[in-house]
Amino acid sequence: MSGIKGFKHSDETRAKLRASFTPERRAAISEMAKKRTEHLALMNQRKITPESRAKISASHKGQKHPNRKYSEAGLASIRSAVARRSAKKHQEHVQCFIFNVESKQCTICYSILPITRFYNNKRMLDKHSPWCKPCTKTIAKNWADRNRDKTKSYEEKRQASDYEVIRHAKQRAKKMGGTLDEYLDAREKGICEICGALQSESVRTFHVDHCHTHKYIRGLLCYHCNNGLGLFKDDPVNLIAAIEYLDRYALTSELVVETPSLDQRNHEPH
Repeated sequence: MSGIKGFKHSDETRAKLRASFTPERRAAISEMAKKRTEHLALMNQRKITPESRAKISASHKGQKHPNRKYSEAGLASIRSAVARRSAKKHQEHVQCFIFNVESKQCTICYSILPITRFYNNKRMLDKHSPWCKPCTKTIAKNWADRNRDKTKSYEEKRQASDYEVIRHAKQRAKKMGGTLDEYLDAREKGICEICGALQSESVRTFHVDHCHTHKYIRGLLCYHCNNGLGLFKDDPVNLIAAIEYLDRYALTSELVVETPSLDQRNHEPH
């Protein structure tokens, strides 16, 4: 038995080594050596057929047979085990991800800033962007400077289409609690629903009025009527009190006249 130069096993150790090499172990070692020799021979020939490849794969320890097919129950069990393992890893990752909700460190300038100095980002665990607002603006500006042709063509397309108008209308409708169609219908009326003023004859832009409490679109109002409702806090009681106040302090009874309807005001000659 060969060993390290200058080192010799004792007789007792030699006897134990000889006893450990049982006929079964010798046969297993011989079989492994034979398979390895066949494998090397096939690899040297560079002509591995599908049958040979399957034979080599099956000979490796721990490899499943290539022709083995799992039953539906077996596949379902494997899938459930993988899903449980993935869910557990995700839960551990979320539990280990500790962040401060009041402040955060920017990954570009490494400054620790209040969470309000980061843009919202739903894809992040803390629902905020990893970059602070100044760094984000700097990155956007640098990209725009490097890609002026793309930026110019993009702006031209936006100006040529009604993209900005529709985007603004969608944002306003969503904020008011209505739909885009309701907002556009109210905007297209072109007449104040209180005083009957026309949008085409007014210098100021008319406003789409909505209920601040229950969130729904009511109608189109001119600048003064919209501000008037806001100053009266959208409360009918305050408006009725204002009417009674004006009636009470009128100089003569002839000044108190019936308020004409909207249709009557529209048909009056200007």
